[in-house]
Amino acid sequence: MEYIQVPPINTINEKTFYNNVKLKVVNLSDGIKTIGEQSFYGSKSLLHIDIPGTVTHISLRAFNKSGLKVIAYKGIQKPNIGKCAIPSECISIP
Repeated sequence: MEYIQVPPINTINEKTFYNNVKLKVVNLSDGIKTIGEQSFYGSKSLLHIDIPGTVTHISLRAFNKSGLKVIAYKGIQKPNIGKCAIPSECISIP
């Protein structure tokens, strides 16, 4: 699975895409509020993700050990970010 469209659910559950090394593109729908613990952990092919403004919490190690270089957050206020969730240098808030 190289591409996934995540529907407007409340939460992406813990370890949903854990160690999915084939995942390259993720499209998160508006309406998602929480990205669960280690949900994209180890997704080494994932380089960029746009996070909708509805996301208020990115859980512990959500993107740890992924290939992410850019996380673009589309909201006004930065979400609550858990320990080791993302590298601080790869989040941008417009």
